[in-house]
Amino acid sequence: MQDYNFFKGNCFEVTFGLSCCKYPPASQLFTEWTNNKEALLAYIHQAHIGVRGFVMTRSGFGLPDATISVSGTDHNITTWMFGDYYRLLLPGRYDITASSSGYLSNTVKNVPVIEGKATLLNFTLEEPVEEMLMLDPSEQAVVTNEGLNTPGPPTSRSPIHTLDFRYHSYDEMEMLLQLLSAVHPSITYLNSAGRSVQGRNLYVMEISTNPGVDQQGKPEVMFLGNLHGNEFIGREILLNLVEYLCRNYGKDPLVTRLVNSTRIHIMPSMNPDGYELALKAHNERVSGDLSIIGHGNSHRVDLNANFPKRS
Repeated sequence: MQDYNFFKGNCFEVTFGLSCCKYPPASQLFTEWTNNKEALLAYIHQAHIGVRGFVMTRSGFGLPDATISVSGTDHNITTWMFGDYYRLLLPGRYDITASSSGYLSNTVKNVPVIEGKATLLNFTLEEPVEEMLMLDPSEQAVVTNEGLNTPGPPTSRSPIHTLDFRYHSYDEMEMLLQLLSAVHPSITYLNSAGRSVQGRNLYVMEISTNPGVDQQGKPEVMFLGNLHGNEFIGREILLNLVEYLCRNYGKDPLVTRLVNSTRIHIMPSMNPDGYELALKAHNERVSGDLSIIGHGNSHRVDLNANFPKRS
């Protein structure tokens, strides 16, 4: 799945192993959330590192599907429908090229990338040789919201005891997501990416200041949980994350900055069929290898190793 997202979707993906135990008791879910909350927020924060900007024509029209390449890196990305792009890069200096069919490519050398905020680098492409526009990073390389690149959140922030630390069936998960979307309509958009083999919705909650709308140049983060139906902990932690972001927007400064400056997509369960099967087997203490029951989807396909085959 990482390869598919990287080469087909311009997505940089990492996998978090949240727990070595597939079935921790519900009484331990609060501990698991406490152990992982700061890391999840920090990951959203890190989505703002790198280079961002637009590839445009001389008349100011964005060029979709233009190629952004970084010297020394085999993988290229393409611009989105407005000509905007966002390239995650670690701090350092890079030679970056923008190119598009019918236009002359342009390269900017020694582009600085610093910790905590993206360097703003715009390109203007034309058939005649034109000077490429590079905005001065020392003046222009800023993230939309001031203070986003401040150090990680202290552990003394607002309490989280209002969250629901228990295992949720598919129906309960559906009800919780619908409730949070109804209560927080200004920052949430609940959608389904499709249906599982057995007809369950694959819910995705978007949390953003303009939910449901593509926003030019705004970095996006997506969390996927429960690819393996019998791995419960990621699903519950992501449900906690949805609730935490919704409840603390406008109250917690870091949460507010992250939601204001990032489109956050959260799919708590990519394999609800496998989860229901594994949960039933676990609750009924079915004999057999619980590491297998519900691991794949209803086609018995591992959504991590064989994505998107028959998924």
